[in-house]
Amino acid sequence: MPRYRRLALLLLAAIAAFAAFACTTTDDEQEEQQAGATAPVAQGAAEVENRTPQASSAPAGAAPRAVGQRAGSVQASSSAGAAVGAGSAAVAAGNALESAVLADFAEFSGAAWAGLPTSANHVIAWGIGAPLGDDFLIPVRIYDTASGALLREAAIGGGPLRSSDAVRVAIGDSPIGTLIEAHGETGAHGVTYDVLTWDGARLLVTASEFSDVPGNAVAPGAAGRLEDLDGDGIPEVIADRTDGYPFWYSSQVWRGDAAVLRWNGYEFAEVGLELDEAMGPGAAEHTRAAIALAESGWLREAATRAGAARDADPGNETALWNHLLLLERADAAAGTAAGSPLAWAGAAVNGDWEGAVDQLRNVGSKGLLAIDAAITNSTLDGDQELVIAVLRAYAEAAIEGSSALLSDAERAPAWLILGLTKWWGGRGYDEAEDSLLEAIPGYWDETFLFDLMYYMRIAE
Repeated sequence: MPRYRRLALLLLAAIAAFAAFACTTTDDEQEEQQAGATAPVAQGAAEVENRTPQASSAPAGAAPRAVGQRAGSVQASSSAGAAVGAGSAAVAAGNALESAVLADFAEFSGAAWAGLPTSANHVIAWGIGAPLGDDFLIPVRIYDTASGALLREAAIGGGPLRSSDAVRVAIGDSPIGTLIEAHGETGAHGVTYDVLTWDGARLLVTASEFSDVPGNAVAPGAAGRLEDLDGDGIPEVIADRTDGYPFWYSSQVWRGDAAVLRWNGYEFAEVGLELDEAMGPGAAEHTRAAIALAESGWLREAATRAGAARDADPGNETALWNHLLLLERADAAAGTAAGSPLAWAGAAVNGDWEGAVDQLRNVGSKGLLAIDAAITNSTLDGDQELVIAVLRAYAEAAIEGSSALLSDAERAPAWLILGLTKWWGGRGYDEAEDSLLEAIPGYWDETFLFDLMYYMRIAE
């Protein structure tokens, strides 16, 4: 074999070996790049709760996955070089997205992002660990998956935020597009709740709520939740409206309440209690009663009357939503009362007068002569005059607002507690007796009320 031919073959062999080594190195680097791109995405995936609103038409397989989470290897090609090139392009796109997101959220301690179930070419990203500052609004941003280009932005939250505060995001599909729930924290004990909608072109904050009572009955640890109340596939926002200050916040005796926000084609608008002039006479009468009872704190009884109006006029949409709203409000009040550290006071401020009196029985008729026995070892020891004044105002409103709507026996517990507040407030037996006599229809067959009146007269 000629010498030059041998040298040529040796040179070709060396080139082939180098090419094989280069391909192997490229594959190894690709795997390392994919692993590196997926690592920060895992943080985003951990922040995402896949939630589909009730009665949604989205299939189970529509749950979003974290961006950068690639399934399988690069597709086979007639050219090994072409396959490697395609893989490098995918990695480059992932790195571009990651770089863009991290740069845009540089002021945060981190960022998380996830794919959108109805938009395969888009991802949503949000900041983790908000910067220090008052009334800081956390941006939520939509990016193009391939290029990393920022497409849309909206601001959620608000209020004084700590650097450790995080936003929890839940993403689900619905007939009105992708719904994004964002739960955040603000201040010493407040929580925020925002609902965003994404239809592939617009990113809008369509509901925004704040609650200073985390752990409430409506949405524990949050200020709202999504739930399809009427079964049409489009969820409603049930917002917490708990009042933390019937007495004072640290007493933890709070007044639970809720609001319902319904989709109107552009945003979630609050539902109000209304009387529809098109209602039949029976439904209208029940609706008037429901509104009056709700305004005076009798939420469970109001829900019952609204249910009667709905039954009397099954096709009336106003009657339907009055009932659904009052059921949510009554449940919020009952749940908040159940979590009260002083059961009878929690029941009273949440409109459960019968439940309040049932709890006071444990104190005993003679013991109830002094408010100390009713609030002993509780968070309401600090300002007895305020406690008495608040309970008296609640009882008076309940009695006045239920006049001619509830029976004497149903209103009797409110009369009894009104009589107690008069006695505890130093108004004397005569004024207390005026109210306690009104309570007799609810307690005529037992000695509890009569014993209480007897001990009051002796004590005076």
